[in-house]
Amino acid sequence: MSSVDLLIAKYVNAAIRHKEGYTSGNSKKANAAADALAEVAADLDCHGDLGKAALAQLMDHGSMAVRCSAARDCLFLPDHGNKARQTLSEIARQDEGLIGFDAEMVLKVWDKGDLHDPWPSTQATCKCGACRRPGEASGST
Repeated sequence: MSSVDLLIAKYVNAAIRHKEGYTSGNSKKANAAADALAEVAADLDCHGDLGKAALAQLMDHGSMAVRCSAARDCLFLPDHGNKARQTLSEIARQDEGLIGFDAEMVLKVWDKGDLHDPWPSTQATCKCGACRRPGEASGST
């Protein structure tokens, strides 16, 4: 299994734990899973287009929670933003529960320009310490 495949497995697991946490009212579990999702997105970013494309594939995952998380994180990606918006709109229409509400709120926050960008490469500097992108010093923060 490649490192990207392992990261995708971690992302799926964290997305499912996040859903379980917020649907059961366990904010500690939901917050820990949200932190894990952000960490995995940053790690996928270190794999460049390959990592981002792998995450984008999760917008077709069997779990609505995984699709919603992946679509939220893919909104910022030029190659995947349109599909991300479509996926979130579809989830908001199809699910009358918390996942549908989450998708609807993500779109509202996105439209206002207030959604947090999870991708270090689109921010000033990446803090992972493992990047090999041009212009970044490997291992320095």
